Amino acid sequence: PGGEAARSPLHVPYAFLQCADYFRAALSGRWGAGDEAAVELGDGVSVRGAVDVVLFLCNGQAPVSPEDEDRTRLREFVLAADFFGCGLPDVFRSGVLCHPLLEVRPLEDEVLQVVSSRCFASTLGSMPSAGTTYVAARLSNEFAFGFEVEVRLEGPWARRDKLLIGGLPRGCPVTQAVTFDRDNRLGSAKSVEGIWFSTRSLRAHSGTTLLWRGNTEGFPRMDAGSRWGCRLSTEGVLSVGHGGPGTHIDGLAWVEVAQVGRQAVALAP
Repeated sequence: PGGEAARSPLHVPYAFLQCADYFRAALSGRWGAGDEAAVELGDGVSVRGAVDVVLFLCNGQAPVSPEDEDRTRLREFVLAADFFGCGLPDVFRSGVLCHPLLEVRPLEDEVLQVVSSRCFASTLGSMPSAGTTYVAARLSNEFAFGFEVEVRLEGPWARRDKLLIGGLPRGCPVTQAVTFDRDNRLGSAKSVEGIWFSTRSLRAHSGTTLLWRGNTEGFPRMDAGSRWGCRLSTEGVLSVGHGGPGTHIDGLAWVEVAQVGRQAVALAP
């Protein structure tokens, strides 16, 4: 049914897909041989969204418009395109993308509120490598060779709660959980990509590679009101920012932690 997230395989006649060489190339490795193949859709990716992407790549016309009143179908279309790694015109990507266990609410110009679900921890808590597994929100559709993110924490934060701030490369879907576990023992998760700073462990990563490990001196605790930042310059200098409650977000203290070199791929916060 349209609009419902699908966890079962989506079956599409192979003859129909032959009309979309790009679609088949983008999904190399996902499709099997034979007259009919199956794709396991990620969390939050609906059958309707996947079919809309197939139609778009077969005939070059999107079944939905950015001006449509049906915002649910538009979001499903963009999420499915993101999951399959298919390029869309920028006009379709005016909104942020996030994992179904997260919610993003616009507050004012360039200020967003990201709300995390506690059920994520209870869902993965008993699984191997759950402590290194995260869900993501991509807050911008602008990919560049540098980025800056500043965050203020709100609400209660438990000792086991974790937050990563950084940048995702293009084509990295947010519908699937990501893991820092190099062995990737949690099969449903994908190895993390991009540049990341952990406000809990005070570590910075490039993918699963550790770039820097800090100490707690001078850094605030992860409590409501604490402020954090992650910045990668176009010259490849990675800096992390911090400020305790009452510190204005423009007044974060920035510390250069690593020289990662010029990025080969563009990132989005």
